[in-house]
Amino acid sequence: MATEHVDGPKAEQLSLEFLLRHVDDEPTIADYRLFHQAVNGIRETALGFAVIGEVQGATKLLEIVKNQGLDPFKIDDGTDMFRNPCMYFAWEATLSWPSCVPEEERTEDKLQELESQGRKLWLERFSEEWEVSEETAKKALDMAYMGISTTLPDYNGSLAGQVDQAEVMWKNGDFSYAANPNGPMTVRYAKAAMWWRQGIYPYPYVQVYRTAGLMIALDIYLRMGNDQEAQGVFETICGRFHYEEQVAQLACSRMAWKRLLTVPARPILDLLNIHAAKLRPAVSRAVQMAEHRLENGPRQRYKNASMEKLAHAVSENTFQNCPYDVLAACRPPGQPRDRPGDAAGLLGPGCSTSEIAALEERLGATLPGDYKEFLSVTNGLGSMWDGQNPVDYLVSAKDVCWQNVDFLGENELPLLRESDPTPSADNRLDWPQVAEFRCICLLGDLLSEKNNGHLFLLDGEFIQPSKDYFFRTYDERNEDQQRELRRVVEETYGSM
Repeated sequence: MATEHVDGPKAEQLSLEFLLRHVDDEPTIADYRLFHQAVNGIRETALGFAVIGEVQGATKLLEIVKNQGLDPFKIDDGTDMFRNPCMYFAWEATLSWPSCVPEEERTEDKLQELESQGRKLWLERFSEEWEVSEETAKKALDMAYMGISTTLPDYNGSLAGQVDQAEVMWKNGDFSYAANPNGPMTVRYAKAAMWWRQGIYPYPYVQVYRTAGLMIALDIYLRMGNDQEAQGVFETICGRFHYEEQVAQLACSRMAWKRLLTVPARPILDLLNIHAAKLRPAVSRAVQMAEHRLENGPRQRYKNASMEKLAHAVSENTFQNCPYDVLAACRPPGQPRDRPGDAAGLLGPGCSTSEIAALEERLGATLPGDYKEFLSVTNGLGSMWDGQNPVDYLVSAKDVCWQNVDFLGENELPLLRESDPTPSADNRLDWPQVAEFRCICLLGDLLSEKNNGHLFLLDGEFIQPSKDYFFRTYDERNEDQQRELRRVVEETYGSM
């Protein structure tokens, strides 16, 4: 049986606090440097509000996104499959369709199409066929509680061995009615599946299966009119709102919207221990933050901070927020992860100017100024908490080495993130190719499968063709496309 485990928020965290995590938990929407991060935070907050009955507030948040020239339902960044079913079902159930949704989008045929689309998200992790029957519901619940395990037997100590082990166990029926954990799967599960196979952080992937099983059972019981069983599953779901995809997948059930989520008494608030009087101020706070962020840009609290201040901030954040006791469950017995003794515990003595010069001489390369400034502050940094795992990216100067990246030759050299501009904007950039890349490994261990700390060293002769291409293409794009290109450049570099 898979072990219940909180992924992200603490077990004692209240449901409303979880739904407001992008508003109240730093970094907030106001801090998100990248526009698409802010938009995703706003959309996730809107979904949460809708599920607990604040459909009007959710609609307002999506209108804020739309006022920026973006259709919140047509932002295809590969991370969000839930928004369309959620809001369309919410508007249908509350008879509150906004004027921006045309009549042809409100038809029964369209809603049934969305219903099927939402159901696919649950069924992807289920090995059985969809059927409204007691037997299918029981199989789904069996998968939820007896599905994939949190640990795999160590098979020859390799990742390939773990893949083979998972395949054998699945074929032997060890994972109940779960779909093959090796796939096929949508890309958003790829990292969680890798963490699960390697035993790094298995809980998110386990919870995806549990979430899907509970949702299949709930939807079937509601369709069958089995109110007692449906209520029991619904109460279980409300007790695990902070688990992987639970809120989002609940929002994909049209039956849940009709029978549970929009009834006037709003019983979901009692199950979540949310007082109705707290909702209106929460919605107002979220709306104000979303409007200010999208209109004025992010709050840049570290904009002019020195490298020393940044390094201390990373160390302090790890010391205060890394849940070492929770993560210890993933470690081998008797091998706990080293904890910093104080807020500066990740830092060490800095390198001297001569030591940095010796590193450049050993590598035969000129290092970037900000990296040399970092080394002068601290010669390496301990395991940093990134919100999910402690990561080791920055070793001491003596362990820095060249990384062979010959396989990257003849690839594009993008000067912006791979997802910018967003694919749905019809504003694609086809960057020039580079014959070869040079890269140093800041992690030191070239064989590590768990961490990657790579720094690409590219001279101006490689950069200039990409810059020339960008500005030439920019001049050819229309006003809306140029506005998006300016935004992503300013997010990345500060200014054009």
